[in-house]
Amino acid sequence: MAKDDKKKPANLTTFMLSQDYLPEHWDWTPTEKGVLVSASNTPNSAKLVGAVIFDRLITAGFDIEEAYAITHDKDEHVIWNEFKNHYITSFTSNHIHFVAKLKKGAPLELIADTIGVAPNYIEKPRAGRYSYDNMLSYMIHIKYPQKYRYDARSVVTFSGKDFFDGYYCECHKQWMHGRAERIEFEARMTLKDVEMLIMDGQISIKDLALEPEYRYVFQKHREHIMKLIANHTEYLKDRDRALAGLYDTHDVDAKRGSSLSAGSMANEEK
Repeated sequence: MAKDDKKKPANLTTFMLSQDYLPEHWDWTPTEKGVLVSASNTPNSAKLVGAVIFDRLITAGFDIEEAYAITHDKDEHVIWNEFKNHYITSFTSNHIHFVAKLKKGAPLELIADTIGVAPNYIEKPRAGRYSYDNMLSYMIHIKYPQKYRYDARSVVTFSGKDFFDGYYCECHKQWMHGRAERIEFEARMTLKDVEMLIMDGQISIKDLALEPEYRYVFQKHREHIMKLIANHTEYLKDRDRALAGLYDTHDVDAKRGSSLSAGSMANEEK
């Protein structure tokens, strides 16, 4: 008898919902959608919309150990503008993050269907014992220096220990350590970008000193960066001399050939 190769979907005990407040993205009743419309631009949006999500889960029989929600209304994203030849920053639409821990796991599709959103808006935990912790810390962006930092007091607690006292205050030291590690990682990645921008002549010392994106990298790797800028400046001078015909390429090749020949003879005499 052939074995069934289809794997049974894993049950989730923790998850994070990320969704905007547009009514058409929620499979809700007219009354529930009315909450979305009225709450989307108010300070209580996470509390009002989160309450609907929480009630839907409870009514469906989910045993919720912890549940928290927050509205992100200051998130930004950077895109390339080909016409202006530089990156531009714009705000993303207001959206809610709802994080929950279940006493008994459930399939992702069932969770999404119960809440009333498409499954791709439910994030399952990543591998590792800190996956739930990372979901909680992401709600306020405490580990992400490039993102807007939200006030921990704006996180609404629906079930479990209070987010501010029970998580933010207790885990602050650990979360700040995670922030430092991410800053170091992003600095290494940004340094590679800076090196390419210098070689392409698309960044200045003023940019490096004043732009928040480059400030940390410039401080940490200033000596290396200044050498690259100096080398690029010398390269531009060499290029201009070559274009002006001040370098005789035949002489350079001849001298290089003589050096190679002399080196070969020296090796033969050894």
